[in-house]
Amino acid sequence: MTVCISERGAELCSVRLGGREYIWQGDERFWGWHSPVLFPVCGRLLHDRYRFGGKTYAMHMHGFAREKVFSAKQTSSRKAVFSLGEDEDTLSQYPFPFHLAVSYVLSNRRLTVRYTVRNTGNGPMFWNIGVHTAFYTQDGEWSVGFAKAQNLSVRELIPPGFLGGKKIEISENAHTLPVTPALFSGDSLLFENLRPASVELKRNDRTVVSAEFSDFPYFVLWKKEGAPFFCMEPWNGLPDRADTDGELSHKEGVCELLPGKEQSLSFSLQFFGAED
Repeated sequence: MTVCISERGAELCSVRLGGREYIWQGDERFWGWHSPVLFPVCGRLLHDRYRFGGKTYAMHMHGFAREKVFSAKQTSSRKAVFSLGEDEDTLSQYPFPFHLAVSYVLSNRRLTVRYTVRNTGNGPMFWNIGVHTAFYTQDGEWSVGFAKAQNLSVRELIPPGFLGGKKIEISENAHTLPVTPALFSGDSLLFENLRPASVELKRNDRTVVSAEFSDFPYFVLWKKEGAPFFCMEPWNGLPDRADTDGELSHKEGVCELLPGKEQSLSFSLQFFGAED
């Protein structure tokens, strides 16, 4: 198995096994990304704005990390580590000094991704992180399998993707969900505290890739209508509520990191070949 990561955004760009490409290759006609890192926010900010320390800052959906060039600090046949810190551009959007490290470790057919966020400033830092990995789903019948049958509910999302106040039940005692246009007619599916924190993406009832994300309290599924890819996304944050007051420290799900402290979160992807 071979894995390719770009220094731009520390973005996973390719996973190949047995001549098969698993990661969406970013066709601009549908969606130009592969697996962008979402930092320091996950999802949308109301009016692309927030307030902190009496000032208003502008930031696009999912934050700036996916656009920045990371430094490759360590590379080998089994591991790659990328890092990013603040600069003039980030400070104009996000007034916090920080260090973000993204590591990829390959073991057989399992890829483990770890994010380590450190507050290098003198005051509390408010942040979130997630990933938006897209997998090819060109043909066949696709579904998402859960580790156990359960009643599945999601957080309400109000177009174009702001958090509402309700929980919506989408299936009773379900072990699988078929990937259909109807399932995503209202936007993404945002699960909260899904346990066990693992899912499988299946083609014709055969597992193609499984994800384990116990460090992340939120998990998003998304499919763009008519596009041959499907996204599975561990997040530790949420989009803005539709009725937000705009204060970053009040944002639902926001994480706080004290000066000099760091926090690490990881998830893993297991890939399956045709013979499995």
